[in-house]
Amino acid sequence: MTSDDRIRALEAFGYTLSEAAFLCLAALHSGYFLRRQFRRFANASRGYRDDLLIEKLLSKKHGQVFTSGKKTIVYHLCSRPFYSTIGQPNNRHRRERPPFAVKAKLMAFDYVLANQEHRYLAIEEEKVGYFTGELGIEIDLLPIKTYSSRKTESTTDRYFVDKFPIFLTAPSHQPVVSFCYIDEAVIATPGFETYLKQYM
Repeated sequence: MTSDDRIRALEAFGYTLSEAAFLCLAALHSGYFLRRQFRRFANASRGYRDDLLIEKLLSKKHGQVFTSGKKTIVYHLCSRPFYSTIGQPNNRHRRERPPFAVKAKLMAFDYVLANQEHRYLAIEEEKVGYFTGELGIEIDLLPIKTYSSRKTESTTDRYFVDKFPIFLTAPSHQPVVSFCYIDEAVIATPGFETYLKQYM
């Protein structure tokens, strides 16, 4: 699906164009969002428009709300039908994450919202397709994680599981690929070093 296809599919639920475009971005890049992020995206003031979006989101059971440790209200897009509508029924952003991971997802989404002029490779298929198809990189060289099934002996390979923003910058005939690392601030985890080794 293209971005336009996804937005039109969400509009069919009753979301406005700006609401659908925002929710599409949030679902693909984070799974979590804050009201201030919607207001920034829609150039809206506090009140009516963000209230209306949240009312729709919760009444349609497309998301849930929770309060973080610092009393920040966070919204999580967690509905399988919602993700199925945008062609991503198994997107891992649907899953609940611990607070430090939610913070990193919100930071990543802030980055995307602040730099919307770039062409983002938002989902695994786009990333794998670009690097193997357009750049001719062997798939074995891409960052990978293998997951084992709890019920069977089968395994599943997933690429770019950190889901940090990856985007292309001009010129369009030979774009530069840029990678964004989000520090989760978990001191016990040498995250950046691991990230560099995976992406080397």
